[in-house]
Amino acid sequence: MFPNIPTSRQNNNTGNNQNIHKRYTSKPDLYGPFVLTLTMAAILTMSVELQGDWPRHYAEQMILSTAIFLSFTCWLGFTCLLKIGFYALGETSSWSMCAYTTGYALSGHCIALSANLIFSYLFYPCLFIFVGLSSISFGQQLSNRANTRRYNPSVNIFITLVAICK
Repeated sequence: MFPNIPTSRQNNNTGNNQNIHKRYTSKPDLYGPFVLTLTMAAILTMSVELQGDWPRHYAEQMILSTAIFLSFTCWLGFTCLLKIGFYALGETSSWSMCAYTTGYALSGHCIALSANLIFSYLFYPCLFIFVGLSSISFGQQLSNRANTRRYNPSVNIFITLVAICK
C-alpha cells in the first residue's frame, strides 16, 4: 500500500541508475487481492447491518450476497477496464498483472471502510490518507510493470488518470 521511495544506486556493470524494487520483479499472485475483496465484502456487510433494523431471516443473505457481488464487481470490473485501456494504447500487459495491482490497491479502501465502522468521523481522513497512498503505489506499480517497448506519453497519462480515479 505504501509507495516505494527510490534511492538511486549506481550499478557497476552498466553505469546506469537502476532501482527496481523486489515487489516489481516478483510474479503476481491473486491470493492477496482475493482475500482483500472478501474483506471488503465483510466490512460492507457489517456496516450495512449496523445501520438499520432489518428482519433477520432474509436480510443477512441479501446483504452478504450484495456485498460480495459489489466487491468482486469493483475488483474485476476495474481490472477489465485497465486491461482494455492498455490494449487500446498498444501496450502488452497480462490479465494477472492488472488483477494483481488492482486488487492490492483495494487495501486503502478496506482501511477507510473499517475506520468508518469504529468512528464515523475517521472515514474521510482515512480515505484521503490511505487511499491516496495506495493510489500512488498503484500508479508506481503500473508504470514499473507495464511492458513499454518505446516511450509513449499517452501511457503515462493513462496510468496517472487510472491512479487518480481508483
